[in-house]
Amino acid sequence: MTPHDAYKDIRNRAKFMLNVYDGQLNVRKRSIRADWKRGFCRLMHWRRDIPIDRLDTSDALIILKENATLSRDDFEHERLDDFLRSALVMAVSALDRYVHERVVRKIIAAYKNADLTREQETLAIAAPVVIGLGKKILEARRQNEGQQFRPANIIRNELQEFLHTRPFQSWREISFAFSLIGIRGFDGKVQDGYVILGTVYLFLDLNGRSVICSFHG
Repeated sequence: MTPHDAYKDIRNRAKFMLNVYDGQLNVRKRSIRADWKRGFCRLMHWRRDIPIDRLDTSDALIILKENATLSRDDFEHERLDDFLRSALVMAVSALDRYVHERVVRKIIAAYKNADLTREQETLAIAAPVVIGLGKKILEARRQNEGQQFRPANIIRNELQEFLHTRPFQSWREISFAFSLIGIRGFDGKVQDGYVILGTVYLFLDLNGRSVICSFHG
């Protein structure tokens, strides 16, 4: 799976949460008409005096029968806002996943360049991690003696584990992440595209609705 595929996978789940919200939000404010209720109950072969409630959403007409698990209140903004919050969390998660996958795939090749960024030169990794990495490389070399040996794969896996412990969701962290693969001026390029009153905005288009993630300084 490519970094972009990983991003799209989570983004699509965020789209689904928005669709659930739009599909369940009740836009009908008036009560059900008595004549409409009688006609509907006749169509459904229900008793005409059975208590029902009608809800209208952007995509559907929902009928709640007597003793239904859900009530009219469950289809209002206050109850459904959790779907919007979940969609936003997933959108930010999609961005975080994209950055992680992009950096992990490119970081070994980036460190082979002679002109390293300051962040590449000063990347700090805990001593136990470095010691463990050395042991794994020595053990792999011993087990593959006389065969092709690629320590870069071991290093990449360890870097992946290390990078996955830190989030890439804030503006500062995302800029830092791309500097690890040799991309300079990333923050300036994005700011040139999306700047409003000194705040950088990243727009994640989710099913026609823009989820706005702001990153300060």
